[in-house]
Amino acid sequence: MDVKILMQFPKDLRKEHQHIINLRNEMEAYYVFAKNLPEIWRSLQTSHCLEIVLTGSCKVHSSECTHKLIAQDIHFRKRGNYTIEPSEDYSSLLYFFENPFIINFLKEHVEPSFQEELYAEIPPFLFKTSPFIIANTQETIDVIQNTREYNSCIAKFSLHQILLQILDRAPDKKYLAYLRYLIHNKKIDLHYYLETNFTENLDLKTLAKQTGRSLSSFKTDFKKEFHTTPQKWLLSRRLKHANHLIKNSTDPISDIAYQSGFENISHFSRVYKDKFGFSPIETRK
Repeated sequence: MDVKILMQFPKDLRKEHQHIINLRNEMEAYYVFAKNLPEIWRSLQTSHCLEIVLTGSCKVHSSECTHKLIAQDIHFRKRGNYTIEPSEDYSSLLYFFENPFIINFLKEHVEPSFQEELYAEIPPFLFKTSPFIIANTQETIDVIQNTREYNSCIAKFSLHQILLQILDRAPDKKYLAYLRYLIHNKKIDLHYYLETNFTENLDLKTLAKQTGRSLSSFKTDFKKEFHTTPQKWLLSRRLKHANHLIKNSTDPISDIAYQSGFENISHFSRVYKDKFGFSPIETRK
């Protein structure tokens, strides 16, 4: 699958789509259509997402599995990297929310005495809509499309209603347990995460958030793990990857630069020669 586009959700959606933002920045909602999106794209999802497919279908690929979603499907996925393939008639309502939203939801609606097993890494959850959920979905779409005095609050409580319906229809409590797992802010292993994502052009704030750390904690943990700065490690790792591709593939140098995390070919050529003593073209010869 040849995918050239990396989008950050929900940040990139703010540029193209109408949206509402909760007053405390705990939640955002977007009404999206395939005609406004690439045919296939890689999505760096920086917030947890609850997607309700309205029309058409889409495939969501993650490192764990692939889900094909059709109309009336509800898909929950934690923040992370995904590849999305929508059909031509695809439309969807996307709710993005942070841990504070989950914390407040559980505090308001879930009995604190509930005892559950904490789930570690499990695939994204897939649910089905109901007439009640569809009604709440339409309410959110209405406040996205029309200016209303309490639109952020209405959308927030519509999502609360949807989550309550999901919990009520999931008697094994796995989804509830997983929501509680998320808010424990478990730190992700730095070496594993960076080896998986070093080709992505992510700023330090995003890297810290994706690994469950504050920016200062990320820098401290990184120094202990790698004995250098994140910027120096990423540059070295990308150049090592590019060197391997130049020697072991026939891809154009410009494509290799992109595949290795470089956006500027001139900069890539300069830092490559600084490290290896030869230009990329000289290395291939």
